[in-house]
Amino acid sequence: MAVLVVSLTWSAATAQGTNTFTPADKFNIPSQNGTVSFAVDGTYSNATLRNDVWSFTDLWLNGSQSLGKLEVSTKDSSIIIFSHLTFDTLRKISVLTYFSEGQGTQTLNIGIEGGESRGGLYLEWSVIVDETFIAQGDKWNITPEGTLTLSGLTGNITVLYFSLGEEGSNENLPFIQQHSVVIFTAVAVVITIFVTIIVRARTKKPSD
Repeated sequence: MAVLVVSLTWSAATAQGTNTFTPADKFNIPSQNGTVSFAVDGTYSNATLRNDVWSFTDLWLNGSQSLGKLEVSTKDSSIIIFSHLTFDTLRKISVLTYFSEGQGTQTLNIGIEGGESRGGLYLEWSVIVDETFIAQGDKWNITPEGTLTLSGLTGNITVLYFSLGEEGSNENLPFIQQHSVVIFTAVAVVITIFVTIIVRARTKKPSD
């Protein structure tokens, strides 16, 4: 199978319109010994490599919801992105799953700010490696602008974001509004476990 290597020269230009890719396509970061690829077919409207960061606009992966923005960089590691799922019915939940190989570093930004609780919303980020939750500060951190840095993590990685409304104190409110934090935390955990199991079942190793 032919492999398309996206060169540094090509990356300096902006791809216009709807561009397609397959799992064979590699988005390389030569100066950092890094590679980004995708496990499924997909499209994007724009992809550029600038300052060792690949920026994708209007990214769509087969079987996933579209992602308006993805900025990703790898150093001394290769990643294969599986899926992006978003749930907006009552509160926003966003899940990005990928496989990482190599004891290096990845940075990710999915277009959501990483700030603290504000405006009645509680924002939470989690990182799961295979089926283990990794605490913030232990090999991963996030900036206020929403850029995650993960170091030395390998295997199937799930990045989870969810925003929750403050728990209501009015007894006249519907149950779901009175206990929104508890309910949506549980929902987020269930979704995370479900996605992690799906990814693990699909591939123990991407090459299988």
